[in-house]
Amino acid sequence: MNTLQLQAASTTMTSREISELTGKRHDHVMRDVQAMLVQLESTGPSFGGSYTDPTGRTLPMFKLPKRETLILVSGYSVAMRAKIIDRWQELEAAQQTPALPNFGNPAEAARAWALQYEQTQQAQAQLAITSQALAVAEPKARALELLIHDSKRSVTSIARQLPGVNSRTIKKDLQWKYLYKSGGQWRVYRNGHADKFFYEGPSDAFGKWDIFCTEAGQVELVRLAQLGALTRKAV
Repeated sequence: MNTLQLQAASTTMTSREISELTGKRHDHVMRDVQAMLVQLESTGPSFGGSYTDPTGRTLPMFKLPKRETLILVSGYSVAMRAKIIDRWQELEAAQQTPALPNFGNPAEAARAWALQYEQTQQAQAQLAITSQALAVAEPKARALELLIHDSKRSVTSIARQLPGVNSRTIKKDLQWKYLYKSGGQWRVYRNGHADKFFYEGPSDAFGKWDIFCTEAGQVELVRLAQLGALTRKAV
């Protein structure tokens, strides 16, 4: 890998910069990144960072490479995505500052031409990979953007927001692996797996209980819907 490639690989965009470019609150961007990392099944230790705010507090932020940044914003508006892409082009252009070859030397000129051709081919291949990744990630990101803003987060309310999913049968769909029924009431398995995604709690002031989702549970419902593991509404 040449120096230019190493520089590009180390380039990142912070969640604060994404917040400034898109106009979204930084805590909302942080939340979106966390949900994306869950969806990507990545703990993302190398993405962590911190900054000092005007009051002197040290606060967390994320430092995302290009791939993760583009996946994150694939569910944002076109205008927001355009700002992020324009900024990435600026970052990459700033890295590409190699010395000009001596074009009076045929051998050096030929090497420069071959290097430029190779870099162009690599850039086109990377663009194709990125476009394919965005096409796959966009529906996931749009679903996550929708779900994360749901304040109640019961499994039924989440299922209502998943296109085509039958919310009336969602608990039966989750039976055996995540939920079970006892005394006519739905319960969550306490097995260290199901209870990472779902939990029991009161749904109203009268003591009625329901099944709710953690943020990881919201992502899990999106995954199950995309796998076709949830009952669809009758057409």
